[in-house]
Amino acid sequence: MEDDVLEACLNDGFMLMLLNAEEEWKPADVIEIPIDSNACHSSATVSKQDTADNELDVLRYQSVEYLNSSTSVLSAESDVVKKIDEMFIPESFENDESEVPILPSDMTIEYTQMSQVTVPNYPLKELVPDSLKLAKFEVNFSKIPEDLFAIFEGSQTNAIKVSETDYNRLVDNLVGQVRTISCKIPFSVFRRVAINVSSKYKILMDVDDDGEIIGDGSGSLADKLRNHNTYLNRSHRTGRSALKEKFGQNQYRQCRVGVVEKYYSCGEPYCSKEDLIVLHRNEAYGETFLRQTESYIRFKIDNSNLPNLIENLPFIKQITVLKYHFERATGINPTRFIENYLSKRKRLIQVSRTYIDKKLHINDTATDLEIFVGVSKILKEDFSTVLISFDNDATVLDTTTSSPILALVGRNMYYVHTEGTIVTEGVDNIVEAVLNFLMFFFVYFYKYPASVSKTLEFFQLYLLKLKPDKGTRSVATIVGKQQRQVRTLLIKLAKIQ
Repeated sequence: MEDDVLEACLNDGFMLMLLNAEEEWKPADVIEIPIDSNACHSSATVSKQDTADNELDVLRYQSVEYLNSSTSVLSAESDVVKKIDEMFIPESFENDESEVPILPSDMTIEYTQMSQVTVPNYPLKELVPDSLKLAKFEVNFSKIPEDLFAIFEGSQTNAIKVSETDYNRLVDNLVGQVRTISCKIPFSVFRRVAINVSSKYKILMDVDDDGEIIGDGSGSLADKLRNHNTYLNRSHRTGRSALKEKFGQNQYRQCRVGVVEKYYSCGEPYCSKEDLIVLHRNEAYGETFLRQTESYIRFKIDNSNLPNLIENLPFIKQITVLKYHFERATGINPTRFIENYLSKRKRLIQVSRTYIDKKLHINDTATDLEIFVGVSKILKEDFSTVLISFDNDATVLDTTTSSPILALVGRNMYYVHTEGTIVTEGVDNIVEAVLNFLMFFFVYFYKYPASVSKTLEFFQLYLLKLKPDKGTRSVATIVGKQQRQVRTLLIKLAKIQ
């Protein structure tokens, strides 16, 4: 039927034009095409493909002519033209590179105009999220006021003390630099800034009274930066509940913080028969014998529950055995604890007077026990929760606790007790008792009890001088890598003349 219509139109001299679905006919679009009627009649029918080919030839001619006359406006190498070519090449020419793409003249003009549109060149900084900017933040030391810069530079060589006012001015300047990015700043950013600044100005590093660096030395400055930013954001505070971690009894014996790998991985299940016989005698052993049986004892500690271990190897309660394994585990001579306590005892009393609350003050005539209890109060803990009195040994054995304690039997005999059994020999001195208590945690891989975590960590850092590279035995809340109250007390002690 379509062929008959085409033939009738050609016989009467009518002209046909092929249009796309989105095109509209206009009088200006009329193009005279010479029609050879003989050629038309020589064929029984005129196919749609032949008519389309003729139309495409005319459009091709117009497109090429227009492009040749517009080279000053649109380059043949233009990316926009290439994309248009790909969009409008007919399917029949997709794989034929010899054919020229067909573009209607009005469509070519439209995309030529599009190619001249300028895309705004937005600065990159407007597109980068705040989190990435904070991650890349570096302190601009040129923005620190000149007088502050001179003070901190001078303190490096002349040992000039930095006043609290200058210190706070520096904190305000540093926080201001970070807040140009965002007001919501994670602590990790302040910690990185503090490390950067304290490494440049050594006077800002945290040190104890012996001049040794506390942690990485940047804890106080990082806290100060964080607190100042919180103060500036005070109108945006929302109520938050503190995150409390709960530790089950099984988790207490999984802590190797402060223990060297060579020691905790040395356990062996075998021991010579001769050594095994001697071990069961429960005698006093020398260092040579303890070294021979070290791997076996380590294995037994790791793979036995404490009641069975004490029952089968009662010698393990000996203080000499505990001290030997503590020194092998940490590389610290335990006698250091007693020496440091005796030399710093007066300083511990003096530091209590720096607190406003008189209930925290320790008397000059305080006993050793009162000093330990007083230090615990300064750290807002109660030492009496781990120091429990018993009438006799029998009542101690009948007691089961969820974490290790110091059992005071009678008036002056102290034992380490846990899991319903006594695990150390008794001592009649509270200083030695606290030392045994600390050593127990490192030999048996326990975490510190939650009620005195800060107290024991303070004794570990200040009196034992045992400072692990990473991690802590504490189960108290920690911000950064060290407890803030412990660090604050260490810094206060360092300032006492």
